[in-house]
Amino acid sequence: MGNRGIGGEQLVERARDLRSGERLRDEQYVIGFARAQAGLDLGVIACALERHRLASGRYPDTLETLAPKFLSTILPDVITGQPLKYRLTENGRFLLYSVGWNQSDDGGAAGLTARRQMFDPNKGDWVWCYQTPVPSQ
Repeated sequence: MGNRGIGGEQLVERARDLRSGERLRDEQYVIGFARAQAGLDLGVIACALERHRLASGRYPDTLETLAPKFLSTILPDVITGQPLKYRLTENGRFLLYSVGWNQSDDGGAAGLTARRQMFDPNKGDWVWCYQTPVPSQ
């Protein structure tokens, strides 16, 4: 996909370096941009995973299997620049996620607000959620 502009580490540093008066407002914009880009990247890879499943009957063991047939390149995590996290689950599905704004691999656990009612983009991983039927074995 070529140069994707500012990297995740630069996004985090930009948010941390802002003067106190503009920090909260600008940090929210930067987090929002990073979250949106991560969501797009996760969606592109999830579509490629589904295409692989339809062609072969199962999800691949690794994301690298998707290139070049289903993706020209494997998109990196917008936060770390490293590969997105991916693993197959016991129920025949997959777990796909970015480490999120906290830059820590929380094992695919999304961060929630204190009352656990809403997603908190500052906590936990940014996880792909999908509503597809479980593949038949």
